[in-house]
Amino acid sequence: MLQFNLMTFLGFILNFAILFFVFKKFFYQSFKRIIDERENAIQSAYEKNKSLTREANDKIEQATKQIQEAEKQAKKIISDTNDLAEEIVNKAKQESKKQVREMIQTAEEEIKISMERSNQFLKIRALNMAQTLSQEMICSIMTYSMDCEFIKHLLLELNHAEILDTNGKSISFQAALKSAVEQKNEITILTAIELPWEIKEEFRKIIYSSAEEPVELRFTKSNTISGGFKLNFGFTDLDFSVEGQVGSIVKQLSM
Repeated sequence: MLQFNLMTFLGFILNFAILFFVFKKFFYQSFKRIIDERENAIQSAYEKNKSLTREANDKIEQATKQIQEAEKQAKKIISDTNDLAEEIVNKAKQESKKQVREMIQTAEEEIKISMERSNQFLKIRALNMAQTLSQEMICSIMTYSMDCEFIKHLLLELNHAEILDTNGKSISFQAALKSAVEQKNEITILTAIELPWEIKEEFRKIIYSSAEEPVELRFTKSNTISGGFKLNFGFTDLDFSVEGQVGSIVKQLSM
């Protein structure tokens, strides 16, 4: 039979109140600021699209007036000279329709380009906000054990990683490691935490195996990343940090 425990109940209420205070104190304003910026960006894009629509309607109305004016001129010509009227009317109509088509086509192209630019800007802005929010959320929940498991998972992908060299050319992890060995560069592993012995050994095992010889490794704790790791070869970096992984996803989505 369940019993009601007043101390347990009060402890639960106190914990909930503390969590609510911490969230409101440290996270509420950041979330609200991000949401307000997103709403402002969406509203700005909406107003810009409305302006473009009005401009398009004005151009179409102007084109319609030109057609009406051309038709009036044609009727006047018909009334003044019957023999020459048909040829002049046809020529005037053809020329007017051509001009109208060209104006409408130009207006449609301008609208399309403007809307594409607006949509692309809005997409990039939304992705940047999503990137910031994602990084903040991950940082707020990342624990020591979670970071260790994340790094272990990333180590499985290390041998298949692609890196950009100093010339912007994509090279494999093994090729970058070979170049670092040839240049006698120290390889630095940056992490947000002090790595346990077994993970350091896993790093050494993978790097020594790929290099086929002992390599000078240096493990450094850095506050520039919130999780994962960065591997510096002396001439380029392999970014497997939380920020790098989120940024890579956002970059792919923005293409």
